[in-house]
Amino acid sequence: MTTTPPDETPEEKEKRLKRWAKKLGKRDKALTDRELKLCEEEKIHDFNIEYKSQTYNAFYTTSMEKDKSILTVAVAGLGFLIAIIQSEQLKPTGLTVWLLAISCLCYLISIFLLLTIFKCNKDYLINLATDNHDGTEGWNKKLTRLDGAASISFYLAIMHSVALGIVTSNFIN
Repeated sequence: MTTTPPDETPEEKEKRLKRWAKKLGKRDKALTDRELKLCEEEKIHDFNIEYKSQTYNAFYTTSMEKDKSILTVAVAGLGFLIAIIQSEQLKPTGLTVWLLAISCLCYLISIFLLLTIFKCNKDYLINLATDNHDGTEGWNKKLTRLDGAASISFYLAIMHSVALGIVTSNFIN
């Protein structure tokens, strides 16, 4: 609470109040400018965080969709090979048995690696979510190797299945 001097005239009081109002106005303007600047910086910071979050989400979703698609096709390819095995019209030769065995093995390896990738992804994300970043570089390398091996195994299985289809089409009556 401010006290006014007892001998202050109304004109002096008005001048004093105007000075205070001017000082308060400058202080309020400075606070407002600083708040606006902080608000803009927060918006940029929040935008960057959200952009990175959505980018990571899109990357992760795309990677998982690729893995799920390969898993689905690998299981279907394995079913195709089982149908060929059960075909009564197929006359097994050394080449068809060899192609069939390699195809089945490659599909099974691909399926196993993809299931391993799903488990490792889960463990990796749990480590990131709990801020346990120790060894995340190791996880990245492991997941990259597993993903590459699963893809190679899948493509080998596809190639051998196509070759098996070509060879068996010549032997079926």
